[in-house]
Amino acid sequence: MGAFKSTPVTPPPEPEVTEEKKQQEEPYVIPDTYLGARRPIRVIVIGFGYSGINIAYVLGKQTKNANIDLQFYDKNPELGGTWYENSYPGCMCDIVS
Repeated sequence: MGAFKSTPVTPPPEPEVTEEKKQQEEPYVIPDTYLGARRPIRVIVIGFGYSGINIAYVLGKQTKNANIDLQFYDKNPELGGTWYENSYPGCMCDIVS
């Protein structure tokens, strides 16, 4: 029989401790806030037509909702939605203004 050659066994490398793993290991801390405290809310509105303009008006008018951050996205360069995109040739108002 041949000679048995032993090779040293190296231990596996230590696992890398990431920031996420550190946060998972920390105990949950109850925030020190009172019941009913308003937290910041981010509202994303897609489309800046009539409904988008209305929600901006309603939420902007209410001072108690100062914790709301509104963000609007629209495919058009200007506001207006359907009224911006479409023109209605021949459409007229029947009341002289």
